[in-house]
Amino acid sequence: MGYHQQYKTTIFTLAKFILLHLLPKSSHTMPTYTRPGVEAAVRLSKVVEQNKQLWTSIEARYNDMLVVKKKGKKDLLQLDKECEELGSKWKSTDNGKDDMKNDNGAFMTCEQLYLIMKWKFSKGKSRPLWQYINSNSEASVRKHSNIAFSKICEDENDVNGAINELCNLKGIGAAGASAILSLFKPEIFVFMDDEVIECLHDGKREYNLKVYTIINDKCKKIAAKLGDEWTPRRVGKALWSAAIISGYTDEEDLTLGSAIASSNDTSRVKKRQKTSK
Repeated sequence: MGYHQQYKTTIFTLAKFILLHLLPKSSHTMPTYTRPGVEAAVRLSKVVEQNKQLWTSIEARYNDMLVVKKKGKKDLLQLDKECEELGSKWKSTDNGKDDMKNDNGAFMTCEQLYLIMKWKFSKGKSRPLWQYINSNSEASVRKHSNIAFSKICEDENDVNGAINELCNLKGIGAAGASAILSLFKPEIFVFMDDEVIECLHDGKREYNLKVYTIINDKCKKIAAKLGDEWTPRRVGKALWSAAIISGYTDEEDLTLGSAIASSNDTSRVKKRQKTSK
């Protein structure tokens, strides 16, 4: 390395140290995301009516991103498909309950609970909760899921009641409950993906009911603006896909090339283009 290059490197390192450690912290610092690609999801969330086609295009990549997340393996894609089919089964059962006097509506079995939790942990970060989840009895899983499903069918605004009911199961918190309910009622519930939390919640990523209510309400509003057949669950899938595309692939980040990119994002892109010439 030549003298001039060493000098530039030293100056750069010193300047970086001063910026990070010596200068006062600004109250307007950029948020820190722990999950790759969340910046793209944030950019997507800032435009809804202005670029509906972008939302559709990114959500259409959801299945591909399930494979990308598992480095080419299709086991998560298969789990996602099985969970979607399970949700459809629950909905068809519940819709027919008035015609079947002995049917109290849809419910979940232990086997189905294990399937959904396997899907949840495969899609996000695995957590040491299996010993608690496996300790639930068949009777308790059927009971609390049936009550939760009934609550939201009777009152679509009783999101908290349905979530809290499922939280009576061992090893199930707000995130686990959201995974179950987003399959049963996607038009009411978003799945509490890590990327969705970091995208829509300003504070620290937490998995409690308060934070879930915030992000679920935001997804409902976005879905309403997108119109057509958009649901909170679909909004969550699009935000998650945007993050995975940006954080795990070399594909073009469409959120940077659209009108949703902030002036800062645009200037950074132009600066990189100039330096690369």
